[in-house]
Amino acid sequence: MKADELEELEASQALDLRDQYRAAFPLYRYEVTIPGERLYLANHVRVNVMEAGDAAYFEITLTDAWVWSSVMPVRTLGKVLIHTFDTVTVEDKAPS
Repeated sequence: MKADELEELEASQALDLRDQYRAAFPLYRYEVTIPGERLYLANHVRVNVMEAGDAAYFEITLTDAWVWSSVMPVRTLGKVLIHTFDTVTVEDKAPS
């Protein structure tokens, strides 16, 4: 496969993933972002602060989730467990 063909394939896959995200977005209550990692949509989110010696990290449990990933064959998952030292943003999309 030539370099330009590979770039075209990657661009097509990125557009497909964006379209899937747009279709999935209204079906979920929460949007969870972690810098440098994937974007998640979920209907239930639990965030716990865990201690590891002198450091702290987040343990995030998502249920009924959609994962932004171009390498995963399945993006909709029943349960996702994430451990990270990075900042976690959880946006509740439900109308207030």
